[in-house]
Amino acid sequence: MQPHEDLRCPNCQYRVFGLPQPRCPECGHTFTWEEAHEAARIPKHLTFEHRWIDRPLPALARSWWFAAVRPSRLWSMHDRNDPPRVAALVLFMLCQWLVFGYTWFALGSVADPAINGLARYLDRPAGFNYAFRLGPRFFETAAAWYVATFVCFQLFVLSKEKFGIRWQQILRVYVHATAFASLCMLVSIVLEILVDLSMVAFPSLRGMPFVVYDRLQRGILLTGVVVTWAHIWIGYHRHLKVPRAWGTSAMCLSLGYLISRAIP
Repeated sequence: MQPHEDLRCPNCQYRVFGLPQPRCPECGHTFTWEEAHEAARIPKHLTFEHRWIDRPLPALARSWWFAAVRPSRLWSMHDRNDPPRVAALVLFMLCQWLVFGYTWFALGSVADPAINGLARYLDRPAGFNYAFRLGPRFFETAAAWYVATFVCFQLFVLSKEKFGIRWQQILRVYVHATAFASLCMLVSIVLEILVDLSMVAFPSLRGMPFVVYDRLQRGILLTGVVVTWAHIWIGYHRHLKVPRAWGTSAMCLSLGYLISRAIP
């Protein structure tokens, strides 16, 4: 049974503690007190952290979408006083790394023979190659940067004590803030596939220098870093209620990058 101060309307999640009658003043919905207790126990909003056991796949898709594209909407679904579910957050993080680490190779292994086969069928052979061009240490450096940045966030003990922030809450913000960056490899290879298809359809574009691919890929990854910084800032401001967090997030990302580059 949930504490009385956590009672919520089953329809809109409005807090209904202290009402004389079980009728929501926000949306007008009439409910029973048992339904209010149930709504407090299982949030209506389908976020992965809250519904990772009973509805994992739709909750994962919804949380990933809001975390990557609409972070302000995401944080309106989370209560700062709600204890973070560390197991769900770690699982969400692992899903992100799975997508980030294997998207390029999975799609590339399919797109390479498919587009080359299409080019041969149209008698426009081009020899497209979906080899990963950022080097074998890329994923090792990215993983070290990810861990080092989170460790750097834990170093701001003064802010944590002043605003009553626990490491689990920082984990919640950090894992959701990297949701957009985890899709960067997917976006990168989809764009490369589209570029290659355009060269098959329009042979005059084959003079395009292949360095464009590398710049396109690096530009997408840089966008992922910038968006991660912005989403950490939004999470600190909207969810943790910490002012001027843009500097903290920028400093931690920078320190994390320097530490990852220093690892032999």
